[in-house]
Amino acid sequence: MSILSFGNLFRRITKKFDDKKKQVEIEAAKRVIEIWQEEDHRQNGHTTYTHSLVIEEGSDGVYVKAKAPYAKYLEHGTHSFDMKPGLLKNAKIGKHGRYRVVPLPINRTRGGNIGDQIRSAGMFSSRAHGMASGVMFRTVTDRQVGKWIHPGIKAMNLREKTSARVKAEIKHTKAE
Repeated sequence: MSILSFGNLFRRITKKFDDKKKQVEIEAAKRVIEIWQEEDHRQNGHTTYTHSLVIEEGSDGVYVKAKAPYAKYLEHGTHSFDMKPGLLKNAKIGKHGRYRVVPLPINRTRGGNIGDQIRSAGMFSSRAHGMASGVMFRTVTDRQVGKWIHPGIKAMNLREKTSARVKAEIKHTKAE
């Protein structure tokens, strides 16, 4: 066997090992997604952003990524913030300044009638701001102070919990 043909044989064997390695990485990534979704369901009773997890192949391996744009906010949490600047970005201009009508869903499963829900939330409804099929409308204006403060989001830390479970599975597998 010449040195040249040995090189071709080596490349073919290496490619087979590389292909097998990639298959194992993909299977492992699928299991990571399963565990991540189980943790999400266990913690929240449903899936939040974990439905958007995908497997991506890079030059140096396989990765699990969340495609949902809001995933980082749910995973890491956010501080309280004022929503008014964002809501008024493309607002209309009226005689009293900028304003925007915002549709908000009404939770029909809380019980009570819709009017009670609106009053308890400190909101109002009028003919101009009517309701249709479980939606109420609120107007955001420049003159309002402290009315559009988001309370923030508590961090879910699902990635950490998933990582701990994956490490435990690997340790258990090694022990067998």
